[in-house]
Amino acid sequence: MLQVTKTSNKKYSPNDIFHLLQDSMIEEINIYNQAHLHQSCPLVESHKPHNKTKNEIALQFSIHGEFEGKAICLIDMYEKQNSQIKPLFKEAMNILLGDILTQLERKHDIFSLIDTPKDLVTLDFSKDFRMNRIYSITYKLIHNFEEYDCRIIFSLNQKRLIEV
Repeated sequence: MLQVTKTSNKKYSPNDIFHLLQDSMIEEINIYNQAHLHQSCPLVESHKPHNKTKNEIALQFSIHGEFEGKAICLIDMYEKQNSQIKPLFKEAMNILLGDILTQLERKHDIFSLIDTPKDLVTLDFSKDFRMNRIYSITYKLIHNFEEYDCRIIFSLNQKRLIEV
């Protein structure tokens, strides 16, 4: 039987959440020697990020634990014709988000997990993210000498765990 134990009873302000996330961001990561992710812009709080464009492929990861919410990952495929990039993008985002959450746990004792990603066809931030704070960061995915612009949008709230 799985038991949840109390890992933190701290209450974080939205400003604290931003700084904790910022401190846990990964600047660069190698993806199985097939690709590289390189942070191209710092984490920012977004009041209204722009919606998914017709040229973007989007994935949604659910985040569960002390932080609850979603991570939306988008890759811009404008003028790109690479059928192999979607599985690589999915794996790269899975690894990156896992590393970010690992850093949150190591540095700040905040434990959260991600679910298997879901493909998103449409995305409307005004409807889908009304109640949460929104943070975004951009990366370049570099594969076979081509660069792909990627954005990650976090919509997070803190969940307090109770001791069982």
